[in-house]
Amino acid sequence: MASKNVTPQAAPDTSQLDIYDQMTMKLHQAEALIVLIAGEGGDAFEAMNRTLRAGYLSTCSTLIQDAHELALKLQPAMEASHE
Repeated sequence: MASKNVTPQAAPDTSQLDIYDQMTMKLHQAEALIVLIAGEGGDAFEAMNRTLRAGYLSTCSTLIQDAHELALKLQPAMEASHE
């Protein structure tokens, strides 16, 4: 489950709704991965070797970082709507 640390790039003509959809998709993916290892799923996670656990957590982290980058793209529009 290796992941590349690639910052999401939105095309210049990407709508705010498209960016929001991409952001929420990343957050849902991260949530699903975390739910799989929470509670009883933690036993399966602990049974993984160290490399697999590190890759799994790295993937979760990358998804959250990507969502954060997308949120930053929405920030100017949010600030403008509150002026």
